Amino acid sequence: MRILGIHLASNPRDSSALAELEQNKIRTFTVRRDDEIIATFVRFSPDLVVFDSPLKPVEYEYRSAEKEMQSMNFTFHPMNNPEIQMLSKRGEKLKYLIENQLEVRSKVIETNIEVVKALLKINSVKDLQNVKFMNIVKNEFEQKAVISAIVGIFYLENNYTQYGDDIDGYVIVPKVDIS
Repeated sequence: MRILGIHLASNPRDSSALAELEQNKIRTFTVRRDDEIIATFVRFSPDLVVFDSPLKPVEYEYRSAEKEMQSMNFTFHPMNNPEIQMLSKRGEKLKYLIENQLEVRSKVIETNIEVVKALLKINSVKDLQNVKFMNIVKNEFEQKAVISAIVGIFYLENNYTQYGDDIDGYVIVPKVDIS
């Protein structure tokens, strides 16, 4: 299975990162523009795309997913923050293109890297095992894209927990025993 992890910046002038995962091999890229993200998506043709960004803008402070995870002592930026609004709108647009408009289409899911790192007890990609890096992971954005791609493995193996609802969307994280 091929998985594309995306750490999306709110502004296309800022760095976003992509991680292509196939057979436990990962290659990372730093990009800026949506057309670079789409070109990589089309070339790689993944089975699943995992965004580390909200994929549905809302006008209120927190979606049901954030509220559920806040009950486990996770904290989040308010969804009605202008920066998060810009990020959500960009994510929503890319999700729509990837699922509906391109010659290659994929399932798209959303995750939250800070929650994933806490659940899996990892600080950086150096903590990951059974993964071969095909290039040097150059920055924190690429690290987040790698972790997003790893979430895709949990999703495809049906070993995940989802928070949220059909209205605001779902946030997917690895299933772990937190008791």
